[in-house]
Amino acid sequence: MAGHIFSARSKHFTTNPTRISDVQKNYKFAFIYNATYCVDIFFFLSGFLMCYIMLKQIDRGKGSISIWPIYVHRIFRLYPSLIFAFMIFTFVLPAISHGPFAFQIY
Repeated sequence: MAGHIFSARSKHFTTNPTRISDVQKNYKFAFIYNATYCVDIFFFLSGFLMCYIMLKQIDRGKGSISIWPIYVHRIFRLYPSLIFAFMIFTFVLPAISHGPFAFQIY
């Protein structure tokens, strides 16, 4: 999220290139710069754990996997947070945004 916020706000101070280089010298910028590696590690660990869970299910089921419980579990795990985020961006964010760049949020 920090990388997206930084990239969305970076267009406002691109008129002054020295400001960008000052931001990049800050040690906190390393977290934003290395965010792609964090995403790659997250996807690797997610795939590894899914594979591990499926292999355990194959061992318990003597070679068969039921894929529907996996889909149902993921839907019940992911959709509440996704719906909550959509509600925030649809109703709360427009109500609290103001200023000269507020029109860019919608």
